[in-house]
Amino acid sequence: MNMKKIIFAATILFLTASAFTMIGEPEKDLLGKWRIDDAYINTFVTAQIESRRKVNPEQAEQMEQNMEMMVQTVGSLVFEYKADNTIDLTTPQGVQNVKYRLVNSNRNLIIIRPDGTERKDSILELSPVKFKVLQGERKDTIVYIRP
Repeated sequence: MNMKKIIFAATILFLTASAFTMIGEPEKDLLGKWRIDDAYINTFVTAQIESRRKVNPEQAEQMEQNMEMMVQTVGSLVFEYKADNTIDLTTPQGVQNVKYRLVNSNRNLIIIRPDGTERKDSILELSPVKFKVLQGERKDTIVYIRP
């Protein structure tokens, strides 16, 4: 087979496969376990420290001094989104539970904390293997992947 035929065949195969690719279902794609992508852990930790600095500068300083431990801890977090609109966050200290809901045609994720306050995140990308959000309060982008 010459090169033109190979390229033509590959193009036809790609177009045929992509023509029948199912569009994702956010309500289902979100379900299951997620962890923060390694490339975003430092961003996540830094944002946590900066948000803490506004409330408690001394605690933010302690967090900075323990940056390596914080990075390891954040890397071990598992977020499990469940069909009953709850999230189980597994941490080294145990499991915490919060509620969530998808709104605005599944473009936004509302996190409802135990104290009743809410955080509104923008969903930038959601597939069965990647979940990218712009966190509403900190204005940083975080990517989650399957563990």
